[in-house]
Amino acid sequence: MVGSTLGNMQFGLNQAEDIASTPIGIAVRIGENWRLYDIIKNKVIDVKEPDFDNMPTFIIPSVRLRVGDLIKDNDEYYFVVGAGLGITRVQSTRTDEVKTELPTRNFLGTNCYLKIVTFDELIEMDSANSHEENLATIPSDNVQTLLEMRRNIFKVMNSGEIEPEKIKWLTD
Repeated sequence: MVGSTLGNMQFGLNQAEDIASTPIGIAVRIGENWRLYDIIKNKVIDVKEPDFDNMPTFIIPSVRLRVGDLIKDNDEYYFVVGAGLGITRVQSTRTDEVKTELPTRNFLGTNCYLKIVTFDELIEMDSANSHEENLATIPSDNVQTLLEMRRNIFKVMNSGEIEPEKIKWLTD
């Protein structure tokens, strides 16, 4: 899967060089330092040289966020510092500004965030919920969202609103 853009939605392999996977989460390069969300300290931290795990990161549309997640909005990256009851508070990785973030309604009519995830998160094997569960039985909001979006893409294609060639690769 290679990174793709469809309308106002991005998904696939994240090829941004300022984003990297580490054993404790995703790091964002700001100048000569890297910023990570430390879930134990419950805050964004600066690290000079984090231990990279050389695993790819992905950008996916997601309907659910939790504290520590990294999202992208208008080419800016934000760490989620508060999530719940339909309100998401985010902190800019660049300026430290904290603001309320609303999901984006994509051209398919789905409200979602553009979430940056590690390979482990993509396959739902993070330590928080899958040590003793069978991978096949783990519910995946992200997979459900992608399947819903795929169904909506077929509806849009059949309506004639978008040229089928622009999204043909989704149906291969």
